[in-house]
Amino acid sequence: RVTSVSSLTIADGLRTPVGVLPWSVISDKEKVQGVFAVSEEQIKAAMRLVMERMKVVVEPSAVVGLAVVLYDEDFRRLVEIEGEEDGWDVGVVLSGGNTTVEAVGGLFAAAAGATPKVEREEGKMGLGGERVAENVAG
Repeated sequence: RVTSVSSLTIADGLRTPVGVLPWSVISDKEKVQGVFAVSEEQIKAAMRLVMERMKVVVEPSAVVGLAVVLYDEDFRRLVEIEGEEDGWDVGVVLSGGNTTVEAVGGLFAAAAGATPKVEREEGKMGLGGERVAENVAG
């Protein structure tokens, strides 16, 4: 069970504690075959793809599933092994528009040469001046 979360990510909608019941499902190897991860850059690339090709604005958390399908090699290997020659039909739900134009612009400002100022990436300053993650559970 995950009781507190302390991380810096643009996918802030996924920064949440996991309760007893969800953890019992997630940690059960009979029910969940794998847990996959992607980088911040992969999340941004998936977000850019959705915005440019689908003309849909979504928050970074909403495209994490798409980023896994596109970039996670372990997931892709699983599809090749289990799907054999036919592969899998994969559906990805894009849900979540909890963002602002300023936040989205800040995510992509670095690519344009600007210095991005994104609230979720700033974190908090620790007592010694170090950058620390915000505990969103507490």
